[in-house]
Amino acid sequence: MFSQFVFVLNGIVPIFLVIAIGFILKSKKFLTDEFVKVCDKLVFKLLLPCYLFNKVAYMEKDKFTGKDITVVLYALGMVLVLSFGMLAVSSLFIKDSAKKGAFVQGVYRSNTAILGVPFAENLFGDEGARITAVLLAFVVPLYNVIAVIILSMCDPTKSSGKTPVFKKAASVGKDIAKNPLIISILLGLLVCFSGVELPQIFDKTVAYLSGASTPLALLAIGANFSFKTLSGRVKLAVAAAFLKTAVFPLIAVSIAALAGFSGAYLGALFVVFGTPSAVSSYIMAKNMNNDYHLASQIIITTTVASAFTIALGSFILLLLGAA
Repeated sequence: MFSQFVFVLNGIVPIFLVIAIGFILKSKKFLTDEFVKVCDKLVFKLLLPCYLFNKVAYMEKDKFTGKDITVVLYALGMVLVLSFGMLAVSSLFIKDSAKKGAFVQGVYRSNTAILGVPFAENLFGDEGARITAVLLAFVVPLYNVIAVIILSMCDPTKSSGKTPVFKKAASVGKDIAKNPLIISILLGLLVCFSGVELPQIFDKTVAYLSGASTPLALLAIGANFSFKTLSGRVKLAVAAAFLKTAVFPLIAVSIAALAGFSGAYLGALFVVFGTPSAVSSYIMAKNMNNDYHLASQIIITTTVASAFTIALGSFILLLLGAA
């Protein structure tokens, strides 16, 4: 278990270090407010769309097995239930719509794209990594579609009770249609299923741009962090960490086991639902008028908590034969 814990730390500590570097550079005025603002927009409108396009366009659909399709459908259904279920429940105790949007997104959305496959490979072997990659190809696009819907619904500039329902729905639909993440996913699906081969020059350019999305997003989180923003958000951030790293993976894996999944499939599902909140949730919250301070704090708290929950959960699954 100790070696697994060290591995988890090796995957998580660099995230903290880059965030800390962003915080230090901003506090030393090496990074300006204008740079951070431009950085946020750059990640949201160009780098993250390139990353998603790259993942979706080149997923290996020909290697899917019947059981792969079943586990994908299960994971997609679970994401839908957990995300919109949490939206309904959170409406009962979070009255601030901007906080509610950031909270729900932080609770259901995992950093699977960055941490998932390496974790799965080291914890559950090649088969665990393969299944996680298959899940990632479908779950990550769904994360982003749901995020656009929920953040649009919770946008305080559009969520006034005086606004007619049909106007709210039209506004959400417009946000989805013009969102760069959604557009990149649709383009990626078109390339994937059409069999079109894009020029190598284009592929490499997109790959270079997509590789810059995570480090820039982490630097921006650190640069935007302020201890003054902790007021009124700590309880929500801690609650999100508990739900994201303990409750949701327990629910997802337990139901999957009862449904007949076993071995590496359970390991892959644990990784998908148990990894910390996605770094991109901060970028989306900030660009869609939700509480990005809360989003950044949820990323930090879930990342800390996952160092322990992933080690413990993977140890239990390995004892049960998940590798």
